[in-house]
Amino acid sequence: MRTAFLLLLGLSACDAGAKPRPPEAEKPTAKASQAKPSTTAFALDYLPADADLVMHLDVAKLRRSKLWADYRKDVATLVMRGFADCAYDPIQEISTITIGIPLETERHVYVIRGLDRDTTIACLRDVEGKKFTFDGELVSYAVSSGTHVVKFVDARTAVIQAKATKQTLIEALQGGAPLADNTDFVAALEAARKNGVADAAFTLVSRPGSTQLVRHMPAVYKMKQLSATARLTDRLDIRYSMTVGSADSATQLMKTMKKELIDPKMMKQTFDRTEVAAQGETITMDVGMTETQLKSVAAMWRGLLPD
Repeated sequence: MRTAFLLLLGLSACDAGAKPRPPEAEKPTAKASQAKPSTTAFALDYLPADADLVMHLDVAKLRRSKLWADYRKDVATLVMRGFADCAYDPIQEISTITIGIPLETERHVYVIRGLDRDTTIACLRDVEGKKFTFDGELVSYAVSSGTHVVKFVDARTAVIQAKATKQTLIEALQGGAPLADNTDFVAALEAARKNGVADAAFTLVSRPGSTQLVRHMPAVYKMKQLSATARLTDRLDIRYSMTVGSADSATQLMKTMKKELIDPKMMKQTFDRTEVAAQGETITMDVGMTETQLKSVAAMWRGLLPD
């Protein structure tokens, strides 16, 4: 069994390669679509109702960390695909990025706040080779996984849809904030925020009831829901939580994870702190990396980053 941390990295790689496809797309449950709006600290506008995972990145907080200069380019490569040829460096102005990830369609939606519309559009128009196609307020560009379409919904908020057409992006923009009406998801999001690492700059939460996510996880987990938070300072600290089928399953999985995480020499070289605990049906794992350990892991993963 791979470690939960490596599992998280694999799930977080939005364009990591082909994934097994279920026989048909999952539809949001009636409970999710009919629930009354709930309160959350995260803005959920434009994210698709069938998003199996939601990631939130507080870029402004990351910029205040000691290690930001070392990983700024990596963050930009992951979340600002296709913008590398632009002379304007948008990652220096962005405040937050929230991503809704439907695993079956891979039609991810990125909501980027703090990005200056006029400066960005002007820069994209000047890109050599004219890789960006303009159609009114919509901008299309190609990356290795397909076409991305962008629209600024206001002067400092851009919405990007992956594997998109102009029509699919328009439909996403007209959909409002359906995840904000899903009380189970909002509760999971707030629980991750309150119970995660302090001062987290990264939050990942799965949508409770996602059958697509279960299909992408090993059956042994009998997983119901997962979340992760991370803090970057002069080191990296991550807290990962997973709710499984029963308290007995959680205890057994905790024992297995402890054996694989703490004992092997390789894991001790990768992390300077590894703690696993089970409470009820939930397993929580805390891991930490020093600056040197993070540098080593980042060097390995850079070769897997998309264009």
